[in-house]
Amino acid sequence: MGEPALDTVTEKRSCGKHSLAGPLPGSGKPKNRWCIMNPDTRNLLTLRTLPARLSARQTADLLGFQEHDIPVLLRLGLLKPLNHPRKRDGDNRGDNSVKMFAEVEVRARRENVDWLARATRAIGDNWAKKNARRKAEGAPTGD
Repeated sequence: MGEPALDTVTEKRSCGKHSLAGPLPGSGKPKNRWCIMNPDTRNLLTLRTLPARLSARQTADLLGFQEHDIPVLLRLGLLKPLNHPRKRDGDNRGDNSVKMFAEVEVRARRENVDWLARATRAIGDNWAKKNARRKAEGAPTGD
């Protein structure tokens, strides 16, 4: 028959990037879930030839990270942008322009299991430190 349609028998949750859809508990339907991918991500992944320069969002999509993880990977030296944005008032590096990434470099990292493991661990460590700092300050951690 195929997969059930999204209707009153199913639930839909969103993580912001993807939606998870599946049957409601007790509906008698199978318990497997499938991912409904963001249309922009799907379009990017189905291109025959990717653009040579990728934005932070495209880079995140190709690597399987969230867009807000890219600055963390940059700060830790796990990703390098093509350009070094300049501050408005001088020659020092700054954050005033859009960072672009080389598709060949992103593809190489996507296929490198060791790099993916390091990057995933770095993102997890970053959030653990951030949550510990918030907890120490008495602010809610979002958990």
